[in-house]
Amino acid sequence: MKFAVHSNFILEPLYGKDVFGNRRVINHETYLFLGGGTISYERKFSNGETDSEVAPSVSFGVGKKFFMGEKLCLFVELKDWVNFRESDVENNFWFGMSLGFRFNLSPRKNQDDATTEKLDKYLQ
Repeated sequence: MKFAVHSNFILEPLYGKDVFGNRRVINHETYLFLGGGTISYERKFSNGETDSEVAPSVSFGVGKKFFMGEKLCLFVELKDWVNFRESDVENNFWFGMSLGFRFNLSPRKNQDDATTEKLDKYLQ
């Protein structure tokens, strides 16, 4: 395989919080994805000739995102790539872990709630 270009539709149906060591709360999301793209193969022969092929591909899988703080998150994914080559259909399973960094750290706008303001005054 030389390269692959894919785009995925992501559905995030589950969100949760776990306590680690009875000291730290770890937020996480579970997501499903389905997408498609193209994949390129290049074969080099012993006589120096090369053969290349570009094939359509479909990918689907499941993943989990662990939020390590405001800026970092850890992704764990299990993915299946189904490649429709000229000679046959090829399945490639992939398990990966990666780090994500959030660049946009501007606060999100929230609506003022009178109940929250009363509670804040009461607690102070």
